[in-house]
Amino acid sequence: MLGNHRLFTTLTLTFCTMVLGAGLAAAQTSPEICELNQLNLISPDRDGVSVRLALGARFGAEIQWADLDDAITTCAVPTDLDDDDFTVTLAGDYKDIVDRQINFFAPQGGLIGSTTQDRVVFQWSNANLQFTGEVSGVFNLSNNGGLLTLVDGHWVQANSGLPMFLDQTNLQGFAVSRVIPDRFVTSLQDRLSRGLWYKASAEEPWTRIGLEEFPDQSLQETRITVCAFSPTDADVMVVGTSNAGLFLSRDGGLSFTQMQSQFTAEESWNNYAVTAIDWTFDNEVLVAVTNLGLFSSNNDFDDIELLDALLVREQFPPAGDSVPPVINDILNVGAGRVLVAVDNYGVYESTNGGADWIWRWTQILGQPSAMTVISLALDPLDDQHIVVGTEEYGVFATDDGGLDWEQVFPANPIYPDEEPLPGEKIISVLWSDDFSTYVAGVEGLGVWTSADGMTWVDGMLEQPGILNMTGLLASNGDSSLLMASFGGGVYVPGSPLLLSDTIETNVTEAAYRDLDFGLSVSFSRDTALPNASFQIQMQDFQGYAVWRSEVGFEDDMQLIGLFDKNNPESCIEGYCGDTSFYELPNCYLDKRAACFD
Repeated sequence: MLGNHRLFTTLTLTFCTMVLGAGLAAAQTSPEICELNQLNLISPDRDGVSVRLALGARFGAEIQWADLDDAITTCAVPTDLDDDDFTVTLAGDYKDIVDRQINFFAPQGGLIGSTTQDRVVFQWSNANLQFTGEVSGVFNLSNNGGLLTLVDGHWVQANSGLPMFLDQTNLQGFAVSRVIPDRFVTSLQDRLSRGLWYKASAEEPWTRIGLEEFPDQSLQETRITVCAFSPTDADVMVVGTSNAGLFLSRDGGLSFTQMQSQFTAEESWNNYAVTAIDWTFDNEVLVAVTNLGLFSSNNDFDDIELLDALLVREQFPPAGDSVPPVINDILNVGAGRVLVAVDNYGVYESTNGGADWIWRWTQILGQPSAMTVISLALDPLDDQHIVVGTEEYGVFATDDGGLDWEQVFPANPIYPDEEPLPGEKIISVLWSDDFSTYVAGVEGLGVWTSADGMTWVDGMLEQPGILNMTGLLASNGDSSLLMASFGGGVYVPGSPLLLSDTIETNVTEAAYRDLDFGLSVSFSRDTALPNASFQIQMQDFQGYAVWRSEVGFEDDMQLIGLFDKNNPESCIEGYCGDTSFYELPNCYLDKRAACFD
């Protein structure tokens, strides 16, 4: 309500407005004006405004008008780009109700869209945090991550359909079908689980499947740990999780059946994680579950049997009760021979389908620390030559079936006399038929090869543009090697990214985690120098101005009030024009509009 001591008064309203960024349609404020933190003034259409007299205790006029569209009442523009080689383009309508300046900063810099090992990241955060609270995010503008396939000696990315806005495009539990070699399934993660993704063929893009079963989750909640395809049916797959059991699909991911009671009668799965699956042979699938053990099914999961003979002592050096080991990898050789890689105790082998087990890592006895084996590989021409990758001590090999082991990578053996290798975890070892060689994925060092499993080099195969991997697989299709990576990006220069999609929920205040800015940002394929920075100035209609004139003197207008859209009542007790109104101290600090007498 506006105070007025005269009955016959003409009231005219003029709205402050702002415009979208450079080149955006329906802009009412030019980018030049927006950059100056100013707005063009517009008046609402007469038909959209209603004025009526208020004859109660507080005599005056009540004014109503329709909300104006964001396309004409907001603006956004990139600023301070004069010293940068790259171009920033905005699209959309700014939808927030608070004026914001977003500051962007790239600590390292690099070529935007680069497929090399550079990590081009822009961090962003809003200014004036003390007034509006923090909302922050990250743009990863690298294009070196996701799924990489080695084709004709060169690594090629296969990321069409994967979201580009993630800080890290981490593929976890990646699996490939042997029936359709270009059919893949993987979980997608950054700081959160981002669901299950499926690529049906080389021509099809990645699509997300199982949205209800595998929603976005926090770090503490259910995560996908491992996936596997049936060796004879490309539409049949299984997905293991950290605490929700196993999920089976027989229709290419259109539907899933959750499996828990088949493994244990207990209702809670908080302590049970599926860690490894081997589905090498059609008539047997092996599934490892922490704290439960190794399971086998010979009829497509209609029946599941616990191979309860595989036990280790719960402490190392061996002490305590006998418990199921944590199994990291399973290698089903066939004819009843199974090798497993386990935490602390290295390698176990069964020659009768899991009825009995032999410890193939006895050399570790008497050594100062336990040894966790991550991955296993076997020479198809020599079933006694086994190569394993460990979590901290590189690669070990044996040529006598596991009686004697030798540390073969790094070149200068360190075990057991030296400390573990920092950042050189062996992610995967495998035998490649295409190259007739062993291949190892070494975290931070890339892809290494060995013709005999004993001498390792890094020059036989091209190194990928990222050295951090979650998995390395051999394929019998057009791609001889497949690498699932973590920490990289999949950004294609020129592609628009919604600013809201890049919000980091772990640092952003809860009230802003679902904030819809309404704007997308794209970057050109140019170089961002180290410490490159720029801003995006974003403004919204903040209030309205009211002028008054007396009848007969319509051109003699007097400004009687400015009203703030965000705080129309909490900032003023009373109403403008009434000399008794009380203005709260500092209420309009750092705001463009205010109410005054």
